[in-house]
Amino acid sequence: MTPAGGGARRYREIAIATASRGQALLMLHEEMVWSVAQAAGATGAGDAVGRSAGIARAQAILTELVVTLDPAVDAAFAADLERLYHFAIAELVRADAEASTARLRDVERLLRTLLDGWRGAVASTTR
Repeated sequence: MTPAGGGARRYREIAIATASRGQALLMLHEEMVWSVAQAAGATGAGDAVGRSAGIARAQAILTELVVTLDPAVDAAFAADLERLYHFAIAELVRADAEASTARLRDVERLLRTLLDGWRGAVASTTR
């Protein structure tokens, strides 16, 4: 017998393991946006632990995205993304320190816009 959520967890593990690079990139960005939204909701509810957990998850994803940038593909684009990712990380630190729902929502909007762009890019390469 699997623990509650075990089937969903296993499904997610398989989805990640079999995803294309583009799909994996989208999954990371979706998780990052979700984490920031969760942190904003927790902040509004006065849940400092939930806020910090969501922010930490988003920061971990952003850090991974920075590490995996490949300037050999397009140096200028990689540098722009790196600046954007570092800006988001800094804003998340400020949001956590200030317990600012507004700052978290701003970061969420920024990351949603980026996610939409990545969705378009991935869709155009899979046609």
